[in-house]
Parts: sequence; C-alpha cells; structure tokens
Amino acid sequence: TGNVMFWPSSYTRLILEKFGLADYITKQFYSDEIKAYKPMREAFLAPLNYFNVSPNEALHIGDTKAEDFEGALAVGMYACWVNPAAGKIEKIHQRGFVVRSIKDLLGVLSQL
Repeated sequence: TGNVMFWPSSYTRLILEKFGLADYITKQFYSDEIKAYKPMREAFLAPLNYFNVSPNEALHIGDTKAEDFEGALAVGMYACWVNPAAGKIEKIHQRGFVVRSIKDLLGVLSQL
C-alpha cells in the first residue's frame, strides 16, 4: 500500500512513526518530495510507477472531487470520492463511484 499526502512529509512521517503506523505503509509519497500535487498527473503516476501498476488496475480513494476523483480519472484510474453528503453507493462515471463513508468501500470493490 502507499499513501499520497498533501502537506509536508516531515510532519506526516513523525506522526506515522509516533503511532506505529509507518510499518504498515510500504511506500510513502509526498507532494514536497515528488514535486507534484493532486490533480497533477505525476501525483498519481509516481505511486503507480513505483508499484509497477497500470492506471486501469488501480483504485484511488479520496475526499475531494476535483483533486482526487477527477485527477484519478484523468490518468485512467478507477476513482472513489468519499463525500459525507452522498447517499447510497453511486456509480457516477464509467470508472468512478461516490460513497458516504469509507465503510462503503467494500460495496465499491464488489462492483469493480
């Protein structure tokens, strides 16, 4: 697994290490290190390239429509927008879904 964060890497690394979570993340990607931020293509392609995964084999999950959802779709990934205002799981694009909570993700995975 990997994570892509929008704020400085030094803060997040400290937090993940302090709470023992860093061991559960194979690779971390940060905007300040890869010199790209969502919705820039490189922000999505850097993790895909590292893990040798093609965009059509990956699902990006995020909480912003423009940066996360549309950015992922633009590079050919599947996308899931976590929007607390959403109702039920809804397919809103050929490769995209909107859900109310991360608790709904299993329902999305079953539709892929």
